[in-house]
Amino acid sequence: KKVVKVQNMTMNMTTDVILEERCQSMSKFYHENFPDIPSMTSAELLAIKRNSTKRRKTKDNVDPQDLTNNTNNTNNANKTNDTNTTNTNTPQNIILVDVRTKAERSYSRIPQAVSLRHFENNIVPNLMKFHGNDANGSDDKEVTVVTYCTIGYRSGLEARRLRDTYTQLFDPRVRIRNLDGIVPYTHALQKEEQQEEEKQYQQHQLQREPHQEPQCQQQQKPSSSLQSAPRSGQQRPLTSNCLVTGRDNQPVNRVHVYGSAWNYAPEGFQTTYFSLPRLAWHTLCVGMRAMRLTCTSSSSSICGCRRTKSNETGVLLENKEA
Repeated sequence: KKVVKVQNMTMNMTTDVILEERCQSMSKFYHENFPDIPSMTSAELLAIKRNSTKRRKTKDNVDPQDLTNNTNNTNNANKTNDTNTTNTNTPQNIILVDVRTKAERSYSRIPQAVSLRHFENNIVPNLMKFHGNDANGSDDKEVTVVTYCTIGYRSGLEARRLRDTYTQLFDPRVRIRNLDGIVPYTHALQKEEQQEEEKQYQQHQLQREPHQEPQCQQQQKPSSSLQSAPRSGQQRPLTSNCLVTGRDNQPVNRVHVYGSAWNYAPEGFQTTYFSLPRLAWHTLCVGMRAMRLTCTSSSSSICGCRRTKSNETGVLLENKEA
């Protein structure tokens, strides 16, 4: 039985590796359609969250959802914050924007993410007030808006639209990034859990008494997160960064993957996706939105060229008259 258990764990690990490779390959393919939008990986996001947790006790933080409130409510931001740090020493606020449909968000979402409508209606006006000082009154903070969807295409479209629409209105410290997606996030989350539990296991081994168990028994004590649960819904460890439900923010091990073609979540997560009729409808809506955004960006670039040419013509006429 022990041999069979180890073999099953090895098979699950191999399956997760294959799923992750396919997931990363598809995410890279989608992100190549948006070379003008900087990308952010889920591993980078988790690293920022981890660094933010370490510095939470010593520095004041701002919750992205608190940007919708007055600046006098900064004391409440220390309780539920999403402030993060970049690779440099510059403090930074991360605002996660979930651009998926309401059904997908209700099933599960990344913690502290807001919907696209909430972001544009409530947070965007406050980002425009950052000229000079931010909500905490300091002038050294940046705000990074990170859009995400299943695997990076819809979020890339919305990130480009937000950049084209609000670039001239946002403070220069506002940056827009495109996350690799919620499905790659599940793989990064599982890796983080495995590394954390391996560290705890090693610390436990160092703290044990000199008497050691036989080597064969020690090899049968890998990280519990390596025992990936089947997609039928068997429970797996829950952490602070795990996905939460859209309504009551309860931690869950499930994810909406949009369609069966994107069902690349690890074996430890329960997945669901739209039926074929609904998938066809949503895909049609996404295609029409992509065409509309492309036409809008093309027309705006043409108008910009015309304005530049007209300005140059005016300058030439003025020089001739002079």
